[in-house]
Amino acid sequence: MIRLHDVDLPDNVNRQLRVWQRDVSAVKNYERRIEKAQTDWKKKNKKNNPTFAVVRAKLAEMCAGPQRCGYCEDSAADEVDHIRPKSFYPDIVFDWENFLYSCGICNKRKLAKTAVVDRSKREIERLERTTGEPPARPPKGPSAFINPRQEDPTRFLYLDLSATFAIVPREGLSRLDRQRAEYTLELLGFEKRAYLRDARQSAYEAFEALLKNYIAAKEKRKNVDRADEVKNKIRKRPHPYVWFEMKRQHDKIPALAKLFGDAPEALAW
Repeated sequence: MIRLHDVDLPDNVNRQLRVWQRDVSAVKNYERRIEKAQTDWKKKNKKNNPTFAVVRAKLAEMCAGPQRCGYCEDSAADEVDHIRPKSFYPDIVFDWENFLYSCGICNKRKLAKTAVVDRSKREIERLERTTGEPPARPPKGPSAFINPRQEDPTRFLYLDLSATFAIVPREGLSRLDRQRAEYTLELLGFEKRAYLRDARQSAYEAFEALLKNYIAAKEKRKNVDRADEVKNKIRKRPHPYVWFEMKRQHDKIPALAKLFGDAPEALAW
């Protein structure tokens, strides 16, 4: 999971989202507001809705890889996820900053779960709402979930390239940041999906092969204009987080140290 580059919505789409949000926020009762947020979302979030056609297109521009999920980077992104769930935060149900294009699996894992940072205790407070439970307002505080639209997940996470291809919290994190990393990984359930580890390993091998081919062409002096070609191929592949970690860890893994030593320019790709 990497930091996603942000894009702007056209003014007319922003205006329409604000109109829809005002209709929801005008409901005084918190429980009724949640109900309206969920009902209005189902009505508006249609692929044939011209506003959401633009929203989806813009979210696709932000995707990690070729319209890959902004969380797992593996499956196709085809659902508009609320980073902070609408069942807790109806006042941002139509907020562009709260949208992310995700796959159905990651979206469903998040659903009605969230957590906030309790600054006084320097720890996170988990919140979860079950069906039929009367809704209570969440306590104030920043989200504990690592938001790839606003934060750099690589500051919190580390990919084990040398053995398991599992994503784990980085060493040296503060107690609170480690809690946030653990919570985010638990919520998304990456390590419960073994195929994701296999996909990361396959991505590693594909990136490695691209780099080897580039170096071979470079050594034969046939790499005129090859840098841009290989760079574009790398950018179009899923699992950009794997490529990031290959660059970050290249001096610790002998095979990568050799490759990036032969092509140091690739560290800027």
